[in-house]
Amino acid sequence: MTPADDEPITLKEASEVFFRGRRSPAVLKTQAELGNLAVSKIGGKYFTTITDLKVMVEKCRVKAEAPISGSTKTVIGGQSSTESAVLALASLQRSFRKPKGRSTNISPTSTR
Repeated sequence: MTPADDEPITLKEASEVFFRGRRSPAVLKTQAELGNLAVSKIGGKYFTTITDLKVMVEKCRVKAEAPISGSTKTVIGGQSSTESAVLALASLQRSFRKPKGRSTNISPTSTR
């Protein structure tokens, strides 16, 4: 039986009914502590409603980031983009290798 949208239900019931067990009551309590979920504490138990859960989902919705520039080029990177940083560092190190020997003296000879 599905509760009415404004019927108080425990966080355990909410996790079972609204999230079909995919989120625990502890997660819902944490969301309440963060201010994302409205709850009532009655007799030592926390209660919420389906309506409050829907509001929480909207508050927690991740907004897609808009591109910073007008470019539509997709950045392709693996789990991290450290590979390109490693290649750039290697290139920089190659350009700053130590000289193989002493440089020739180009200063004028001392007259003393």
